[in-house]
Amino acid sequence: FANQAAIAIENARLFARVRDALAEITEIKSLMDDVFASIPSGVIVTDDEQQITTFNVAAAEILSIPAEAAGQAIEISLAPIAEGLRRLLEVVRVENRRTTVELTATVGSAGPRNLDIKLSPLRSPSKTTEGVAIVVDDLTELRQREAQLSVVRRYLPPAMVDNIQSIAQ
Repeated sequence: FANQAAIAIENARLFARVRDALAEITEIKSLMDDVFASIPSGVIVTDDEQQITTFNVAAAEILSIPAEAAGQAIEISLAPIAEGLRRLLEVVRVENRRTTVELTATVGSAGPRNLDIKLSPLRSPSKTTEGVAIVVDDLTELRQREAQLSVVRRYLPPAMVDNIQSIAQ
């Protein structure tokens, strides 16, 4: 009877430790999901085979990524920009270094967009690249504003253009 009681007590202790560890992991995952969702830049994570493992809401909005894109190859889910990314993904994976590119692509029904794309390797503890993190910023409005100011500069004095810029900011 004492042996069975000792085993039951040990099992209860193990169960309590596992339950506490699961609660802690769930809390950390919830925090990470909140952080990931609150980033205004689009974030896409790929594995070593260039398949999308996860992406945030901003990436889905900027690039019109469908909800079922996780697990798909990047060429399928990011078709409008995949051609420009393919070579850069290889550079990041092979050379294990960051790179940045700015490109214009037609994404969904929104028309052409100016995108600033930063690619960074995801390194394992042994310093090998296991995937790529892609951060996408939509610069379309900024570029349009710069083009409008460029036109205004032709007709207005520089001080007035500076005032317009400071008011806009």
